[in-house]
Amino acid sequence: MKNLDIEGLKNEAPEKPKDEHEEENIAFSSRLVEYFSKKSKDFTKNNKSSLKTDQLKKVYCHGARLGKSQNVENVNFYALARVNMFLRLKAGDKMTQKESLSNTNKPTKLELEEKKSQKRLSSFIDISEGWAPSEKDFEKAQKEIDENNLKHNYEDIEDLYMEYEPIKPMWD
Repeated sequence: MKNLDIEGLKNEAPEKPKDEHEEENIAFSSRLVEYFSKKSKDFTKNNKSSLKTDQLKKVYCHGARLGKSQNVENVNFYALARVNMFLRLKAGDKMTQKESLSNTNKPTKLELEEKKSQKRLSSFIDISEGWAPSEKDFEKAQKEIDENNLKHNYEDIEDLYMEYEPIKPMWD
């Protein structure tokens, strides 16, 4: 339906320019969801509690946002390490408290007040924000990246297709 001729009017649908990374992001998202599906099935099979693929997707997306806000070098690597941390904790292991990733300069009074209000809100939303993946979580993430073709750099989690939900039409 690119060229549609109605009553003498010629309408042409414009070609949508593709983002150079869009196809890579789609393929990576697909591999990642496949990987999470396998991980959730393996976890449920080997543990008393069940786990859904959507839970791992949410943990990954939250880890990616957290990594971006903390200016980590490789957001994908950090997010996968947080997924490993989540799986480890869900299996019954203990958490570790992270060291501050922010700079060590003395904050101004305004920055201090701003950080306090942000900390209260973020602590209310996610208590795991202060938890850090262990060295083993990072090692496992690197191994899984290599073994499952999950090496991919992106700037923002919104570039991926992880939180897509189909549009549900509302019928009268």
